[in-house]
Amino acid sequence: MRGGKMGKKRRKKKKQIVHYKNKTDQHHLNPQSRGGKNSGNIVVWDVMFHRKWHELFGNMTVYEIYEFIEAITRPNEVWTSHDLSRLKGRLKCSAQ
Repeated sequence: MRGGKMGKKRRKKKKQIVHYKNKTDQHHLNPQSRGGKNSGNIVVWDVMFHRKWHELFGNMTVYEIYEFIEAITRPNEVWTSHDLSRLKGRLKCSAQ
């Protein structure tokens, strides 16, 4: 018997589930953190779609994503996670 208390069970905290049904968010095609303006640079997306976009692509622009996918899908090349990180960085630098 530990702590002198018997019969008490620890309760697990329930994970809070946030529902985003019918909620939208604004996405900057050219990220604000990289000089993107608000005028003519915004698309409206579902909140979860927007989150997943950034999980996959971070703050890459559509052009950088295109270049990224084109580079990693060349036949007969083997890519490591280190290679992918370097490529992402190189694409961001060349687009500015």
